[in-house]
Amino acid sequence: MLAVLRVLGLFDRPADGGCLDALRQTPAIEGLTEPLIALDPDAWNITCRRLEQLGLLSVVPTDSGASSSSPSLDAHPLIREYFAAQLKPDSAPPAGLHQQTCDDVYTDRILRGAGPDGYYSTKKLGVFGADLGAVACFFDRPWSRLSPNLPPADQAWLLNAAAHRLRALGRLTDAVEPMRTGLAMRVEQEVWKSASIIAGNLSELELTLGDVSAAVTDGEQSVTFADRSGDEFERMIKRTTHADALHQASRGSGFQPEQSSVRGTWPGLPAAAEAGPRSQLEGRASGCGEEDPRRGVPGEPGFARVRLH
Repeated sequence: MLAVLRVLGLFDRPADGGCLDALRQTPAIEGLTEPLIALDPDAWNITCRRLEQLGLLSVVPTDSGASSSSPSLDAHPLIREYFAAQLKPDSAPPAGLHQQTCDDVYTDRILRGAGPDGYYSTKKLGVFGADLGAVACFFDRPWSRLSPNLPPADQAWLLNAAAHRLRALGRLTDAVEPMRTGLAMRVEQEVWKSASIIAGNLSELELTLGDVSAAVTDGEQSVTFADRSGDEFERMIKRTTHADALHQASRGSGFQPEQSSVRGTWPGLPAAAEAGPRSQLEGRASGCGEEDPRRGVPGEPGFARVRLH
């Protein structure tokens, strides 16, 4: 029965019956699926039902249009996370090969590139939990200290990636530390566009967590960094982020921020665009938006203006 629960650690959502069928086929994954290979369908079903009776998983009936007749299996996120953690200790890159692993395995094979057409694991498959597990391999202490074998630019990028995945998984409190650490590194490196994006995301995250004062402070920082970057779009969108935090801070307090504190001006930008509806700005919002430090191309879209509860 333990082998079934270990396999569920590979998933961050209900385990599809077809995927489970594939994992039960030869060749076995050493240390993981050997006990499952010998189970015939009846023994597999009995095992799953027994685990369901114990309250450790739930058997999800198969839809009529499903590709497999086998039922899906689901478990509490804490159970999946526990067994997922057991799969990680031997997955850290070999000593001295962190950079090569980051480039050749994580970026090129898992993400299939870090440009607009990349980030296959999260944008196409939506496997944020599995991707977070891959990112975790580069950390000496999750989620604050990365391996010193990685250059500072890659460390900042991976910190932001970890925060992005944690936020997507609803682990909002855990996402704060890597996001703030990555922001400090980008400020030190004077990568202002990335710093403005991270500060804006941090402001929105803090607002979701109810820390309105910090959200206002980081929203203001995002505007400062966007101005330093010279990116016209970031200068617009970060003012909406700051304005949102100021608006939430003013509720019930009688506080009325001055229009000039959030509006600002942009040479050559029509006033209508500055004051346009938020939806017009959201369409191009950068969200996670971190740039790949090795390729200098835009990163994946993230969660601008999305509230995760």
